[in-house]
Amino acid sequence: MKQNAIRTIFLLVCCLLVALSPSLAATVKRANGDVGYALFQKSATHTVSGAVTFYQLNADTIIYGQFNTGLVNVSGCRLLIITSSTTSVDLTPFVAQFPVLNGGTGAFQFTLPGTTLRDFKNKHLVIKCTTPAATIGDAKIKVIP
Repeated sequence: MKQNAIRTIFLLVCCLLVALSPSLAATVKRANGDVGYALFQKSATHTVSGAVTFYQLNADTIIYGQFNTGLVNVSGCRLLIITSSTTSVDLTPFVAQFPVLNGGTGAFQFTLPGTTLRDFKNKHLVIKCTTPAATIGDAKIKVIP
């Protein structure tokens, strides 16, 4: 009788662990090693094409990419991650050092310290210029945890 009670309790505990394990596993997500990307496609309203990739490493986000077409001069333009209707993260100082050649840039890479890539999920990476006053590139940031 005592053995049957022990077996029954053991079986119930095992069933409970099996039932809970998928839900527990779903709540545990990694941040370090997450990747994301933003693809710029040339269109009637946006002249820039290219790709930007994001990688989470500890407390920093590493950003690298290349713009292929649509850039004539980066002076007067800003590269921004639009985080809300009133705030943005300005990446312009990081990419301003890369020259524009034949309408695009060379490959660039820089680190955005103290940021979490998941905060940028489904936000927009845009290139806004003052001369002419226009958004010449807009891409949604997709994050793959």
